[in-house]
Amino acid sequence: MRSLIAGVDDDGRSSIVTELPIEIQDVYRDGPSSRQDLYTLRETPPPPRSATQVGATKAGFHEAGLEPGHLNICVLQMPAGVEHPMHYTHTLNLHVIVAGSAEVLLDDGPHLLEMGDSLVLPPVDHGWRTGAGGCTQTIMSLGSIRP
Repeated sequence: MRSLIAGVDDDGRSSIVTELPIEIQDVYRDGPSSRQDLYTLRETPPPPRSATQVGATKAGFHEAGLEPGHLNICVLQMPAGVEHPMHYTHTLNLHVIVAGSAEVLLDDGPHLLEMGDSLVLPPVDHGWRTGAGGCTQTIMSLGSIRP
């Protein structure tokens, strides 16, 4: 398993800025619990889209209906062969793939997410394409400041 963290590169393009491998621990082992921090946010609400992306976007806007600081948690089930075009939201999202697979489409290309993988997705341009078995994911969305 792994956790991907999206952001923007030096040219303002949406991209993966960090990839963290997650060590799978045997829960039946002797010894202490293990924890791996994936992402830390130290401000509420989350910041807006980066200044370089605000004027450079080619993607459409998708209204998530969340005011800054408001939270939504959902389960999204997408059948095989679904493709959502590039878009952006005013949210900070944490996606966890619980079944199947999907590619998150960023300006730097597609990134495959499989069962157990997670993605931290700030307000950057992105799209989705599901795998042959479809995809089920949980999504926690936190409304960010609107530019």
